[in-house]
Amino acid sequence: MSNSESEGIFSVVARRRIPRIAYVAHGVNGKHPGSAHVRVIRRARKALRDGDAWVVQLDVDAFIANAVDHEFDAILVQRDAVEPTKVEPLITAAKKRHIRLVAEIDDDLLSATAVERLIDQGYDPVRLERMQRLIRFADRVVVSTKPLAGIVSTVNRSVRVVPNVVDPELWTRLRTAHDVAEPREQLRVLYMGSSTHAEDAELLREPFERLIAEEAPIALETVGISERDEPWRERFDIPGDKTNYPAFVAWLLDNRDRWDLAVAPLAPTAFNEHKSDLKFLEYSMLGLPTVASDFGPYRGHGQHGLTLARTPDDWYSALRSVLAAPDALASAATTARSYVESERTLTDSGAWIRAILN
Repeated sequence: MSNSESEGIFSVVARRRIPRIAYVAHGVNGKHPGSAHVRVIRRARKALRDGDAWVVQLDVDAFIANAVDHEFDAILVQRDAVEPTKVEPLITAAKKRHIRLVAEIDDDLLSATAVERLIDQGYDPVRLERMQRLIRFADRVVVSTKPLAGIVSTVNRSVRVVPNVVDPELWTRLRTAHDVAEPREQLRVLYMGSSTHAEDAELLREPFERLIAEEAPIALETVGISERDEPWRERFDIPGDKTNYPAFVAWLLDNRDRWDLAVAPLAPTAFNEHKSDLKFLEYSMLGLPTVASDFGPYRGHGQHGLTLARTPDDWYSALRSVLAAPDALASAATTARSYVESERTLTDSGAWIRAILN
């Protein structure tokens, strides 16, 4: 969302007092990481368009220098979007002007095991420490899951949970006759995610290697998980102009009939226990039935059409069952999508605004 868009809508609703929220996120002019889109940008757009809040991306430097024209009820900082050297000046400026400062996170960035993992992956310790300081001194912390709220509450008692949802503006597209895939002899499976899911992906190695050795008609395609092919998995590359989240979603929808099934493995680690079920939501909006790890955010979704697997044997059996009864896929996909559409889509911004301000 651009500042000009915010200003234009603000002029219409300025006659009544609505909350004024500024946010800080990586990226500008609608080009942001996927997590920022899901957690902040799409909700901000919804609030702005519905006239429930005036929301604008904050120029941190200008705010610290007291050169921002507008005052705000709250400033929301998503993850580590504030440069480390500017965290303390931002905290000081917000406190001085009596503006509510809110931290927004969707991963465990505090526990000892999480910190060790992040640093081992090359995360800047200084940036991490500054982000932790912001979380501690924020007037409110907004998180994506209850387990994550439990971690954050050890350093900040003012925590609110706003579960992830998908924006129907991005994810809803009716199928046409052109979309219907031609019958194929091989079951094609999708696994999408960032390179940080390498450990999770390893849960699929043994079951897919077994299936390949048996010459089962199944293939695993990964989107974004790995930079190389392996005998048990192949990449399906994202075009260079489709990496921004809205364009990426459109690209997935263009290709949804390429796949028959989706998988969401999650290694049983303390870090993963605090993750959200976003993959299940996105897969369901693609119309794909899903097999996921019986762990963390996916546990409990069996009633919503999700097939759960814990051990390599479970994964193998689940995939074998799909091969044996492919007609069951349509029913599972319908159940999952019905749940997401009724319970987990962005229908209003009220809960988000209340979590920030109340």
